[in-house]
Amino acid sequence: MIAPEWQTQWEELEGGIRHCRQCGMESIEELDCCARIANRSWLKLLIEENKPIDGEEARITFYKRVRPAFLAEKRYYELRYHEIIFRPTNSPRYLRHYWVQEANRLTAQIEQHQKLYDYFSEKREDLDAALFAGDAADARVNGKVIAEFMALARYKEFLESGLGDMLGTLNQRRNEE
Repeated sequence: MIAPEWQTQWEELEGGIRHCRQCGMESIEELDCCARIANRSWLKLLIEENKPIDGEEARITFYKRVRPAFLAEKRYYELRYHEIIFRPTNSPRYLRHYWVQEANRLTAQIEQHQKLYDYFSEKREDLDAALFAGDAADARVNGKVIAEFMALARYKEFLESGLGDMLGTLNQRRNEE
């Protein structure tokens, strides 16, 4: 959940992305539109980040929830671009292997940052002050890792959906033959 003081900016981001999806563009154009909206929102947030954040609770909210949410949105569209650029086009078998490999990026990220992932996924708050209200550089790094978890989880869902669609199409073709 986004903090109330950031709700308007978050709603602008969501509204812009919703608009991109409803315009009936080709998939790459839609992706580009969504990515531009996410990047613009991220840049606005970076400008706001330079203003002082008063109070421990406000810093925790910003670095644990707000910053990671905006960064995750931006990062998700970067991952989608990556998928399009490097997607094999020579056979469904290679594509399936590629999508499975890409989906495993989340597992690798979790393994690399297991303690922070457990803390985040369990919605704990006992270490918030140390992780998000102390040194701003540390808080940014911890928030960036959380954003990566969020973006990779969403990316994995996207890949699994595509893999399921592809397998369904292949099964349908087999049944028709």
